[in-house]
Amino acid sequence: MSAGRAVVVGTVALDLVAAEARARTARAAVGNSGANIAVRLAAAGWRVELVCLVGDDPAADLVREDLTRWGVGTHGTISRAGYLTPRVFLVAGTPGTAARWMNACPRCGRPRGHTLQIPALDELPAAVLDAAASADLIVADVAGATADALIDRCAGLRWFEASLTEADPDVARRTGAACDVVKVSAEEVEHYAGALAAIDGRTRLQVVTDGPRGLRLRRRTVAAPGWPGWSHRPVSEPVEVVDTMGAGDAFTATVAAALVGEGWRGEPGLPDILPILDVPAAVRTGQDGDRVPDLLDSVLHQGQRAAAMACRFPGARGDMRPREEGRSAWLPGEHAWQCGRCEAEQASGAPGTDGNTAGRRSGRTKRTW
Repeated sequence: MSAGRAVVVGTVALDLVAAEARARTARAAVGNSGANIAVRLAAAGWRVELVCLVGDDPAADLVREDLTRWGVGTHGTISRAGYLTPRVFLVAGTPGTAARWMNACPRCGRPRGHTLQIPALDELPAAVLDAAASADLIVADVAGATADALIDRCAGLRWFEASLTEADPDVARRTGAACDVVKVSAEEVEHYAGALAAIDGRTRLQVVTDGPRGLRLRRRTVAAPGWPGWSHRPVSEPVEVVDTMGAGDAFTATVAAALVGEGWRGEPGLPDILPILDVPAAVRTGQDGDRVPDLLDSVLHQGQRAAAMACRFPGARGDMRPREEGRSAWLPGEHAWQCGRCEAEQASGAPGTDGNTAGRRSGRTKRTW
């Protein structure tokens, strides 16, 4: 990846990975789509600011600790009273067995209690607004007013990571139309059909990832602004999957950074120019006849290889290692294998307390603890 400046607007959680569902403790690392992308960019030398929402609780301290050790800026990591820092529970896979998500707290058995949120625009310090204005890249995985305002400030590459199906389709369409690239998984493509069908916006490249089946893409150029048919790109190489969590985030961080590195520049008055997509050099033919430039194909190949590597390890970033010798992708020590509500109840001595309903909402996303 070529280094630059990036702002990531998105979701964050404390990922907890245990050997079995009945465990008492687990390994911990910052996770969720926005955080995973931010960490991967920072590890590659980018200067990154993450805009996300956490609570005022011990899990928030762990999130900030992990972001900081990877080099991610936390000016935009906002604590809100009454909001519990989200946690994700995963039982690690074994050889021949894939990792498994848990849909209820392993300690109390309660289902997920609230949706992931991001800060409102007026909760962000001026430093974050300035960072968006000077960024070479902005990535948003939450559609809505906060993301739209920061995207509008960015003169660099704008990427919409359309991954949260609770997002209102009309809101998602507006956010997507303001971005150069829209990426969505095949599982969620129906929800984002409106965003993918839009022809009145800035979007130049659309990518639909489909796991072991590879990906589909389509692009439009200045000369031909309408959307053509989809091209298919198979997986770069087979992989023995241990855990698919975070594979799409590895793809996004790699491809977005490579697009910037290959010469994308925002130009006043030419917001829809993306030179890599207009390369008239040697091309190959996709499944339905659409032509894909070799340079773009190379970039996508890099992204698919990064996603495949992420699938070989447990956790969203188990394939990553900090630069310092002897350090791990995981936070030091073992951490409680329980939800934030359990932790809050233990601290207050009041069982049944649910701390997930307070605070205003600036956007809706997938549910967590």
